[in-house]
Amino acid sequence: MVLPDDPHEKSALRVKKNHLSGIAHLCAPSFMVNEVTNSLWKAIKQGRITQEDAHEALKTVDNLGISLYELNWSEISTVLTMASKLT
Repeated sequence: MVLPDDPHEKSALRVKKNHLSGIAHLCAPSFMVNEVTNSLWKAIKQGRITQEDAHEALKTVDNLGISLYELNWSEISTVLTMASKLT
C-alpha cells in the first residue's frame, strides 16, 4: 500500500514490482517495522487512511517477504553517514 498523496508513489510501486518479479530483493533493518507502523499511525491521525487500511497495509508489507536484519553500532554509524550524504 502506498499512502494517499505520497510524492514517491511511482518509485515505491516500481520497487515493489521489481521485488515481486525477482529483479530485486528487499531487505531492511528490523526497525523498519516500527517506522512503517509509526507512519501508518500518523496517517490515521491525519485522516489520510482508516485504522482498517493501516492494518491491511501491515499485512501487505508482511506478505512482501522483506528480509529484516539487526544492525550493530558500527553498522548504524555507516547508515548515518550514508543518510547524511543523501539528504
